Amino acid sequence: MATFERVNGIGHELNTLYSTLQLKVFKVTVSAALTTGIGGTAEALAREFGTTGALFEFTTNGKDMIIIGDGHALDADIVKIRADQVLGVDNTVVVEATSLVGITATA
Repeated sequence: MATFERVNGIGHELNTLYSTLQLKVFKVTVSAALTTGIGGTAEALAREFGTTGALFEFTTNGKDMIIIGDGHALDADIVKIRADQVLGVDNTVVVEATSLVGITATA
């Protein structure tokens, strides 16, 4: 009987983020705490990314926003530009996550 060796696939690793739907995850960190409520800066960011962000959440420290969004429309540079425009600052830090494990460990 013949033997076969599998050569396709990627051999999934632990602690590695995989996307099958062209989604990307970003962590947006701002220098001053976001304000909540109607008219707050958190609401302004939510409105900005509500069109391309499938899911988003603000961390309890008020300085971080996690966005899971359309990988075709978003990259770290675009997210930073849009966040800075909404907040009227040029000091947000945006990181594209490579893992969901511990993304808010410092938040």
